[in-house]
Amino acid sequence: MNELRTRRLFLPLHAIAMALVVLACLAAIASGAYALPSAYVPVSVTSAIAICALMVYLRYAVGLSWMSGSMMYLLLFWLLHFGLTFTSVVYPSALESSEVQELAWLAEMNTRVAMIVAVIGAAGFVFAAGLFARPVRETPGAAFDDAADGGDDPTMRVLGWVLMAFGFGVVLYAIYLHGGTSVFGMGYYEVRRRFSEPPDMQTAVEVSQLGCLFALAGASRRWVAPMAAWTLAIGIPMLALGLRNLAMLPLITFVVVLRVRGIRMPRMLVAAGVIALTVLFPFLRVIRNVGVQNREEADVADASPLQTFTELGGSLRATKAYIDRIEAGDPLLLGASYWAPFDRQVLSRIIPDAEQVPYDDDVRVPGRLVSRYEGAVGTSATGEAYYNFGAIGPFIYFGAVGALFGWLERRRRLSPERAAILGAMMIVFYFNIRAEWINVPVRIAGVLAMIATGRLLRAASGRATPRPESVRPSDLSSSTAHP
Repeated sequence: MNELRTRRLFLPLHAIAMALVVLACLAAIASGAYALPSAYVPVSVTSAIAICALMVYLRYAVGLSWMSGSMMYLLLFWLLHFGLTFTSVVYPSALESSEVQELAWLAEMNTRVAMIVAVIGAAGFVFAAGLFARPVRETPGAAFDDAADGGDDPTMRVLGWVLMAFGFGVVLYAIYLHGGTSVFGMGYYEVRRRFSEPPDMQTAVEVSQLGCLFALAGASRRWVAPMAAWTLAIGIPMLALGLRNLAMLPLITFVVVLRVRGIRMPRMLVAAGVIALTVLFPFLRVIRNVGVQNREEADVADASPLQTFTELGGSLRATKAYIDRIEAGDPLLLGASYWAPFDRQVLSRIIPDAEQVPYDDDVRVPGRLVSRYEGAVGTSATGEAYYNFGAIGPFIYFGAVGALFGWLERRRRLSPERAAILGAMMIVFYFNIRAEWINVPVRIAGVLAMIATGRLLRAASGRATPRPESVRPSDLSSSTAHP
């Protein structure tokens, strides 16, 4: 009863706190104070610190673990939006190796608008996650062999290995078809060009990710074999090819899924892994420009761990590009881009004589139109939300994402199936931070189809569906959740 009373008191205060953050951001935009060139430093620092404060709030006020899917989402959001701008303020020498023309966009007015808009999006995520998530008390010092509630799911584990094997095979075939081991001697942009052609290596890697996820969720205490297999066969080759996100984001997801299945990674091991990646990424950046086989031509003297942040922080530039187009007179889409996937991928196939708008000409896919005017700056979920609903758009969109994550993380321990769904949504929406909505529904549909396949196979084998333990009132705590 005390927990319920505390929850009822928390929710209105939570809503007020997030409303104040959003109102402060909207007031900053309305005042036009950001327009002064001298505003770059204060806006950069204030925006970056605001999202850090939201992470602390998510941990200690909402009660989520530092290693929750929601916290990792917010951390990635910070890195992808503020890794460059914040570093440029606190440690300017980290940008010395960059060309001046590559950083010219930092001085533009809409870059500062993009920073403020990103804070609005983060506040929307935290607001919704706080509404749906529940703080839980975990057992301190849980061991590696701590059995997760609901037990293992052998059917899901076997299905995971099958999907991994299929993904491995297609990746190997794609590498063979596009030059074999010689692809490791190619520069980053040549690799991207080669692998944009069929067979679709991106899809193959996604299938292998889902397979590893199922194997980990289905038998979490046997996590070493699938994790090692995926890392050696997919993770390391993707890093060598310069496709770091295809390795980094799934590995983060795997660690979180193991946690919600009852496995506790030593904090020192996790910290060591993060530090290793921070040191590794700058070297990979300079090497991937010439290819691994030509690594002696790479100039690694200027590689610095801080460049990990500056390289990852390019999403803000894409967000600025969407804002530029609205400022140039493009109309707000008012949600049309979020409806477009269903129209293009479903209705156009089932409605007789329906004509599909060519992809490159569909105004509901703003990233394509933005690239015509702004160049290859990439895409952005924050920018797309702004392109649909203006400054409040990121609050709406990331609020929906936060609600999904909060709902999926309501339990103390997750069943294999629920853990797999959480992990799959993490991968989809982690990648979506620097992408658009157009491919998200079909990826979610693919995940749900694989989950349904697992259920059918489990039913055919006569196995019962493992059931998770419900959250008991004694598990709830808004102030003593352990990371």
